[in-house]
Amino acid sequence: MKYLDWNDCISRYFFSLANAGKNIHFYLTKSDLINLGRKYLPENNDTDIWEDYINAIKFDEHVSTTQSPYSPIDRPLQLAASWDGQSFPPYIAYLVLYIIPLTESDNGNFNSNNYYGRINEFLRKNGVLNERVQKKITSVNFQKISHLWNNLEEWSIITKNCDLGIFELKKFGNPNWIYVGKPLSQCLFSPKEIRKLPELFLEAGLVPGSTYSEEQIKKILLKFGKTYLGVNDSTLRLLNDERNELGHSIIEITSREYKKWKGESHQLIQNGADEKIKRNYTVAPLFLQFEIHQNTETINFSYRLYSSNDYPVDLKFDGLENIYETRGWSKTIKLPFREKFELKDEFNRWIARFPSKEIRLFRSGASIQLSNQYWVESDVLSKTDKMYLLCRTELGDSITEWGKCFKPSNFEKLDIEGLPDGYELFFFQYPPKSHPEIYQLSIPSGKLIQLAGGLRVGFRTYLNLNLPEVELINADGNEEVYIEFRQSGNRITLGKKITNENKWQLPDDIELEAEFYIRLQKEILPGPEIAYSVINANNACMSLDSSLLSKRDLFGRVINGNTQLYAEGSNVFGINWKMQQGFVPDFMPISLPSSTMPTASEYFNERGNLLLNYLTVKKEATTLEFYDVFENINGIGLTGNEAEYSINPSRIKRISLSLYDFLGYLDYDYQSNRIVVNPPQLILIPTKQGRKTLLIGGRDKVFIDKIISKASRLGLVVDIYQQQEANSLFLIPDTITISASMPPQTGYGVRELKTLCNELRIIFNSQEIVQFGLQEFSASIDEYERFVFTNNETFPEDYNWARKIFNPQTLRFEKESSIDFDTSYTLVEYKLREWEYYHKLWVNGKCFNVDKNWARYMAIKWAGRQVIFYDSSKQIVAIPASLPLPRLFAESVALLSGRMPLTKSLNLDGRQLWYVLHENVPSIFIQNFFMKLGQTVELKSL
Repeated sequence: MKYLDWNDCISRYFFSLANAGKNIHFYLTKSDLINLGRKYLPENNDTDIWEDYINAIKFDEHVSTTQSPYSPIDRPLQLAASWDGQSFPPYIAYLVLYIIPLTESDNGNFNSNNYYGRINEFLRKNGVLNERVQKKITSVNFQKISHLWNNLEEWSIITKNCDLGIFELKKFGNPNWIYVGKPLSQCLFSPKEIRKLPELFLEAGLVPGSTYSEEQIKKILLKFGKTYLGVNDSTLRLLNDERNELGHSIIEITSREYKKWKGESHQLIQNGADEKIKRNYTVAPLFLQFEIHQNTETINFSYRLYSSNDYPVDLKFDGLENIYETRGWSKTIKLPFREKFELKDEFNRWIARFPSKEIRLFRSGASIQLSNQYWVESDVLSKTDKMYLLCRTELGDSITEWGKCFKPSNFEKLDIEGLPDGYELFFFQYPPKSHPEIYQLSIPSGKLIQLAGGLRVGFRTYLNLNLPEVELINADGNEEVYIEFRQSGNRITLGKKITNENKWQLPDDIELEAEFYIRLQKEILPGPEIAYSVINANNACMSLDSSLLSKRDLFGRVINGNTQLYAEGSNVFGINWKMQQGFVPDFMPISLPSSTMPTASEYFNERGNLLLNYLTVKKEATTLEFYDVFENINGIGLTGNEAEYSINPSRIKRISLSLYDFLGYLDYDYQSNRIVVNPPQLILIPTKQGRKTLLIGGRDKVFIDKIISKASRLGLVVDIYQQQEANSLFLIPDTITISASMPPQTGYGVRELKTLCNELRIIFNSQEIVQFGLQEFSASIDEYERFVFTNNETFPEDYNWARKIFNPQTLRFEKESSIDFDTSYTLVEYKLREWEYYHKLWVNGKCFNVDKNWARYMAIKWAGRQVIFYDSSKQIVAIPASLPLPRLFAESVALLSGRMPLTKSLNLDGRQLWYVLHENVPSIFIQNFFMKLGQTVELKSL
């Protein structure tokens, strides 16, 4: 490989869109570098790959016996001088050269003299240093290239605007560390040690989202660092040396990682090239809250749980279940006050932790979009907001003394009934100074600007459909906030959202596609300055195409390579379409249509339509991104306790994503957690007369308005159906159909439908029945069984994830925690998170990887269960809600109506079960469809 190929390879490892807004830890070992090069040199062994990198450093591709190697000091300077500024900085592979000696040595003595010895020994051993060009590396040499580290920082933060990650240097005051400290500070923690920090946080009794002083972090590292991180004694000595700046860097890194910690502590176990995750506990903090009854002068305490992780569907703490309320907060949990306690759900490995504290601060529930009747515990002292303080009695005098610096109206000790024994309660606002001894009562000195809410489609990019709010952390309350556009320099002063709140509003008519900074008048804030932008959400669907879609085989699995027979999006390629003749009367009737006047439908960009618009702009998304924006949109306009759920919201989101997939809006692969939005398409659906089509794929409001306008001129009927109120929480978009009622000589309106689609670049094949294609292409249950038993046997390992076993009688996965379980014929679900599952089928002690939906029908076939029912007069089919169809079948049925099916509790076979009711299902589908799943459909009145 040429030098610049190596530089590009290494740069992409550190800087990528996946790392946008994340701190880059510039740490690389020799084996890491070899693994990076193996992608480009697959035939070479480790030694050859390493030598290829060293030769690129020494000679680039010009290797000869007469040429002197490049100087590792002068060459990166030459590359930097000739850099065009467009590609990655060309000296990154050289900076890594000064990192690897530190990551390879077990010698943990962190001092400048020791470093130069190690780097020189390493470079001589690899032939990089020689008598003719560069004899040795000294501080003078490092001074020459020191600015390259600064340039890399500037490139990542200013030039790239943190879009590829944030490389931020530690600034040293000690002259001995100014130059050598730059590579040394990157190697204080290895990535492996950083990945293990969550385990340390768990064992140290921490909770996410709290505040811990530098001294507390130091004590935690000294106590747990060696056991849980494996750090050496030399590193621990750095922590004990108050004057050592590297010791402070270790604490800073730990504090930074703690602030990112969401409570999970799962372990990544590597066995050669294989990786698996060992499940550990997830910690969520319990927050104390209270409500004051002014008329009786009493106070009542209770708790709330908070987690930014999705609550497990079946989370249960000592009888407390279905506790989720909104935006990560639980409902009120009524338990007696205790100074310290934990609640555990051993099945899901969740811990609700209420740590002991001498001081507890409280803010209004309204400030976090909860009910304003509650005051909820907070770890942050506000400079401006009304707050309460609960402390132990022995601290009461100290707090009272602190209160003497307040204005009389801003501080009060309350005499109220209901306080825990040994505690006192104070009210305060506008603290004029910090408490001299209690760090929780220190007024925060640094301010931080961030955007809250809104529809974010990238690290710093938002949609204009729902603008974020500008939030100033640690505000004084009298700041003037403005935005300044990066190109034009134009400024707009922002108005406050609500008086005394530290939030400002972006203008509704903000300039689109233009980067802007958020700044304060007469103040410069520390840290990287991010340039944000707001983009137009309209016309996004015009750029959608099928190139991003995965091809799938007859089992619905993603496949690679060229093949003539496959499914892509909602379409099937390579089947014999002549076989659809039996379906034609239901989709292409020849009865004379009645004349129908075009309708004037109206489309509103809210709820499910808004979510689909967001996804259309994104084009691609992950499961986690879908879940985040789902909760964001479901909470728009809701305050207090309005966001109530009758079923667990994690299940709502999961069902919603599957429905988006089966209703043709997107393609979702649950194994890779990848979502791709389908391009706009019209498909035929069953009708009694004329032609009726369903709009699937991505969309936005401008696009739909164009459809309505052009359809009206062509004499077509556009109908927009909102989903039924009972299904509103699932955020499914409106169903849109376009109907034609023209005479036979015009093809019953096909000509007009084609004209509409051609003008708006909508996919439409008037001769193919998509639903038939999906059904015809899909495998049968017998074919899937043969495939699994032939190809999918795997190591018979029982994961330590949350385990459930499918019960063919109840048609549900049920908790199973015993060490031994029946492996004669058992379908097992292993869950790590609400969006991360494995499903395995155990048969006669052997273990097979399976698709969960196919496997459930294998299990009920094995058990001899027939569970599908059909009402021929209403054309409704009932499928157990806990028994979703395999993906190609599910999409075929869902696309017959395009509506989210209703769910209803029915007793159809002597058992009360929840069923999903699909409508507009012709009888021919019933005759052909479910036979492939091993099901004989029973006729019933539904």
